Amino acid sequence: MSDARREMDRKDKATLKVIGIVVAVLSLLVLFGVRWVGGLIGMGSEGVGWQTAFVSALIVSTVLVVVFAVASGDGLIGELPTVLASFFLFIAFFTVSIAMIL
Repeated sequence: MSDARREMDRKDKATLKVIGIVVAVLSLLVLFGVRWVGGLIGMGSEGVGWQTAFVSALIVSTVLVVVFAVASGDGLIGELPTVLASFFLFIAFFTVSIAMIL
């Protein structure tokens, strides 16, 4: 079996999941930390609001997914579930990030 077609080992999959969870938790901690520090020093008390943050996140996510699709070449159709899942995760992440930070 060639190296390119080799399946991931179970340990590698578990390690990848753990790394993903750690990165997600650290990202959330950083976002909440920025918001907390911003509250301490009086940064922008009004913010942009959830509706504006969602619209901005929708635009940013669409552009980012299109750039990823163009960069991936002809792998878009086979990776459609991954692209859709990442699109909705990008929207959620960017909405919360924009609403909290700005």
